[in-house]
Amino acid sequence: MTNEDKEKCQYIIHGSAAAAAAIGFIPLPGADLAPICAVQSAMIVALSRVFKLAITDETARQMAKTFIVGNIGKMLVSQFSKLVPILGGGVNATVAAGLTEALGWEVVEEFDKKNLNK
Repeated sequence: MTNEDKEKCQYIIHGSAAAAAAIGFIPLPGADLAPICAVQSAMIVALSRVFKLAITDETARQMAKTFIVGNIGKMLVSQFSKLVPILGGGVNATVAAGLTEALGWEVVEEFDKKNLNK
């Protein structure tokens, strides 16, 4: 991966993590799951373009859902934290941003491997 590609990935991932954090402040438990998944799916599609890979929206959604299922415990705890006003929203926003960031770099690693195998 070139430095230019890495910078593009950083921009996409950090922007997506910030969007997920903002959505994570929604005070209703569970109300943010679909919008965060949409942000993560869009991030995956954007990252695929950096690596010139053809990824459909459906494939990106499945990748995001698989990641969420693998981290369901963290998601559940952060959702229940919303029962505590303001503090809970901050906890959930932090978890949403962190998981989105982790997903992004995991996807970058996978896409980079695919490019090396071409």
